[in-house]
Amino acid sequence: MKKTMLILSILLMVALLSAIEFEISGENRTRAAMANDSAENDGGWVDNRLNLGFDASLHPDLAFRFAIEVGNTVWGNGGGGISTGESIHVTEAFLNYRLNALDANISIGQLYWMDKMGLILDDYFSGVLLQKEDFAGFNTEFAWIKAMEGNPYNDDDYNIFMAHANMADVAPAGLYAFFGNIPNADFSNLTLYPYISLEMDMINLDLAAFMDMQMVMMTPKWALAALLKAP
Repeated sequence: MKKTMLILSILLMVALLSAIEFEISGENRTRAAMANDSAENDGGWVDNRLNLGFDASLHPDLAFRFAIEVGNTVWGNGGGGISTGESIHVTEAFLNYRLNALDANISIGQLYWMDKMGLILDDYFSGVLLQKEDFAGFNTEFAWIKAMEGNPYNDDDYNIFMAHANMADVAPAGLYAFFGNIPNADFSNLTLYPYISLEMDMINLDLAAFMDMQMVMMTPKWALAALLKAP
């Protein structure tokens, strides 16, 4: 009976997936590298990495994205077959739901996110992202990022909370605020990250400031930085 139910469940899943239309996107990057080691021995290799993304609309207000990354696969490494231990990573797996009552979108799962200049985060993370346009005149984002899962039975997880407000309709400027915390390690950090984009005749400039305060065992540490970028 259990085997029958398992087979029926698999068939039902296949039938449901076959009824969903997926949009497939991807990128295959191949590169040749030349380098030397610490002993100044010259060398080189060729490798490639494949990214594949699958997007589907499950409902007018519900979308799904799944993405995988294969590689880097070094050419000549046993033919690059999966059996040689080449890495396969699920990089994205999330649902995006339109909250019509709030006029906002919420994404839950593993997703990609990048701040304005890639200064703090330009990577994948697990968590929740809420995006809302025209919130008191601002375009906003709010996120809970699960940066580290410690002992499941100890209060040592590293959680980051992010808020972002952008005045795109008024001025090309905005502000990020991040708060991270590991409760039982007595560690927390607060980061403020304002930015502005300047459009001129000959060049466009992005300016950002970075202000971070860390509290370790009740001892504060400060860091300041600035970034200038010409896109």
